[in-house]
Amino acid sequence: KTALPVSAAAVFTLTPLMSAGFGWLLMRQRMTGRIALALALGAAGSLWVIFGGDAAALMRLEFGRGEAIYLVGCAAHALYTPMVRRLNRGETPIVSTFATLCAGGLILLVWGGRAILDTDWAHLPAIVWVTLLYVAIFASALTTALVQFATMRLPSSKVMAYTYLTPIWVIGLEAALTRGLPPLAVMPGVLATVAALLLLPLIVFGRWVRRLSRSAQDRLADTSAFGTESLNAIQIVQAFTHEPIDRARFDAYVEHTFDTSRARILARAVLTALVFFFGLSSVVGVLWVGANAVLAETMSGGQLFEFILYAVFAATAIAALSEIWGDMQMAAGATERLMELLDMEPEIAAPPVPAPLPAPRGELSFEKVTFAYPARPGV
Repeated sequence: KTALPVSAAAVFTLTPLMSAGFGWLLMRQRMTGRIALALALGAAGSLWVIFGGDAAALMRLEFGRGEAIYLVGCAAHALYTPMVRRLNRGETPIVSTFATLCAGGLILLVWGGRAILDTDWAHLPAIVWVTLLYVAIFASALTTALVQFATMRLPSSKVMAYTYLTPIWVIGLEAALTRGLPPLAVMPGVLATVAALLLLPLIVFGRWVRRLSRSAQDRLADTSAFGTESLNAIQIVQAFTHEPIDRARFDAYVEHTFDTSRARILARAVLTALVFFFGLSSVVGVLWVGANAVLAETMSGGQLFEFILYAVFAATAIAALSEIWGDMQMAAGATERLMELLDMEPEIAAPPVPAPLPAPRGELSFEKVTFAYPARPGV
């Protein structure tokens, strides 16, 4: 009632950035440079869509009393995700969602109790009941449960980053229900938002691939070390008829290595599939919008072909980038392990003030001397 819809939507784009700040203050969740780039790109794309690609309208943004009130609400919404993780004591998302909805219901009863009592519920149109059910089930209960679930597994900035998709969903629903196509001026904003949201799963899956690559390297090293140790001491193994036990242990090492490598391959496959899907989907979306523009005679066929050609080039480059990113994460996983090995401090360290060696007295003794194979401490 006190702010323009466009201005309120522009204020709402600040939510992920505020959520990142609150996450650092409450949970010390650090935002890397890549996450900051994705949030900035998404905010820029959302603002471009909200203002219809008109830079002058963006510069004329008036910040009044209504926008200030809405900014306070957006700050409370951004504070919600880090507070959920900070105050959680092991409750499931369903329990937390139930408590949140009950508290919200009590606040609404206190605030709007008079209006609720004065409403003639028996004579409300059917569309009002449909709207109430949608808001209660999907927009409130289901959305709160999903936010609760995601907050316990992702940083606050990533959870709130997907609110950048709201203007794109609105454009899609308007195009599907009213057949009103968005102007081509907003397409750069749509593509920027999609690109920003693609960076987030790339970062998440990249870390997954890095972790699995490191684990696969460790398992392969364990298998090689055990095999080398057994072969070098084959006479001792045969002397104690230890062949069946060593064979079973080697089989277990190999199976563990295979399972870890398969998980790494699955992670890379999911990463590549996601990038291909979103890249080609964006090309299809641009083609659909452009074809309707050609039918409406607001764009020529040559312009459409030119734009599609550029979109295909961009999608192909993004698809190739996923392969390069996967290879880089594999190398990073192996490099992390090497850096850890180089940074390890030896257990036997020279004393700060070494004592001189006493003069020999012609006697030799062993005290607290033990021996064990590195891969078999119990033997």
